[in-house]
Amino acid sequence: MGVHWGGSLYMGQVVTRGRLEVTALGDEVNECARIQQAASGGAIFASKSVLERLDEDAGAALDIDRDNVRYMSLGEMDGIDDKVKRDAAALSVVDLSGRNGL
Repeated sequence: MGVHWGGSLYMGQVVTRGRLEVTALGDEVNECARIQQAASGGAIFASKSVLERLDEDAGAALDIDRDNVRYMSLGEMDGIDDKVKRDAAALSVVDLSGRNGL
């Protein structure tokens, strides 16, 4: 699972061949897709931008000590897809797997 936050997200309706769909577009959507792609085997990756926005209570509920979090960039991970390396290598994430029953 990938969790990401961004300030620019575009949501709207797309009509193709008489079919109405709602979609989300924007750089943050694509970045989240790359985070999700890197999080294999049941991993839960959250971007640095998400953790920076957590208030103290939310961090405590997730058993996250923001002062001692070890971030890793997607580009330094082993076994990630070439698309992840190309599009989001510099994104910093933390693995939340196993925290608080997750």
